[in-house]
Order: sequence, then structure tokens, then C-alpha cells
Amino acid sequence: MDVSGRRHVRAELLAYLIDGKIRLSLNYSARDIMQDLELELGIRLTSMQLWRVREFLRIMVLGKPEDYCKLLSWMCAVTIRASPRSMAFCEVHELGFHKIFMEYGTNINRFKLGCRMILFVDGFHLNGPYKGTTLAACALDANNHFLNFTYAIVSSETVEDWVQFLQSVAECLGGLKPVIMFNQGQVLLKVIPLVFGKENHSYCLRHLGENFL
Repeated sequence: MDVSGRRHVRAELLAYLIDGKIRLSLNYSARDIMQDLELELGIRLTSMQLWRVREFLRIMVLGKPEDYCKLLSWMCAVTIRASPRSMAFCEVHELGFHKIFMEYGTNINRFKLGCRMILFVDGFHLNGPYKGTTLAACALDANNHFLNFTYAIVSSETVEDWVQFLQSVAECLGGLKPVIMFNQGQVLLKVIPLVFGKENHSYCLRHLGENFL
């Protein structure tokens, strides 16, 4: 067995030794793992060995990231059953995750009853094992607190993804036409007029300043 193989086996065995502590506290930090192994077993780990132990523990407790998408359809069904006014759907193909859209019925009521008629729309890329882009629409209530009105996670930020997301947002609004504020992204410049018209939108002052100053 080569060196990498021996390290992998050692990390696996060490992970089994502290599996119980991880299940009792998911906040079990890397520093705590290193200190406990040294105090209780007299084992000192390098940074690479510690990383291998943590990765194996994560898989033991949470499963492999590529397996999580198998639960998305169930999660959407449970969300709709628990809150019938919610909207939730996902698309999963053989190669893995494609997209998911979530809108909770309580957020729809909160927006209609206690928020300004403005939606802030933006997207940001995900890091780590879960690649893709989060598309979000947020609002401000009377106390200037953010309300996450709705969100979607898509495998790639395309025009089709934005159109479907904004159409779903419009369906949740039920005829309301709030002002849509966004960052003048090229994709959003195309799709927002298609869904919400040309008159009901404005640009984010911070992004305008960053682009022109």
C-alpha cells in the first residue's frame, strides 16, 4: 500500500474514533479534534491528515454532496404540504442537480401586508462542493429589515433561468407590480422588462457608483 493509501486508512480509523463526538455536536471544530486526539490518544496530526479526518467525518454524518439532490423532490413536496400557499419545485437529471425554486407562503403574506412594494433582485455564485448560482428576490419591511421573499438555486445563470425565476416571482405576487431594483447586469436588463415591463424597475445606486466611479 502506498503512502497516500496509508494516510487514507488512518484518517478513516481516526474518524470512527471521534464519530460519537461529531454526532453530539456538529460544531466540533478542527482545533478541538486535534487537541482531543493528542490528549486522549497521543496522536498528533498534520494539517493534511486533519483535513482528511474532517472530510471523512462529514461524509459519515451528512453523506456525499452528490446524494443530497435525491432529497430535493421530497423537500419540495413537504414544503407545499405544510404550507399550501407555498411554491416549490425542482429539476434533477441523471447527471445531478439542475435547479430548485422555493417560495414560502408566509413570506408572501409578510410581503403583501408589511413590506414596501420594492423587490431587490440579484444573483451570486456558490462556493464549495455545491456549484451553481443563487437567484434571490428580497424586500424591506417597515423597520428596514430584509425579508427573503424567494430564492432559487440553478446550475448556471442563464437567460432561461432568470426568466423562469422572475415568472415564478410574478406568479407569487398575484398581480402586484412592485418596483424591481437590480444591478444593471446584462442578463437582468433583458429579462426584467420581459416579465415586469419597462416601467417598474430601478437601478442599485451602489452598483452604479462602483461601475462609474
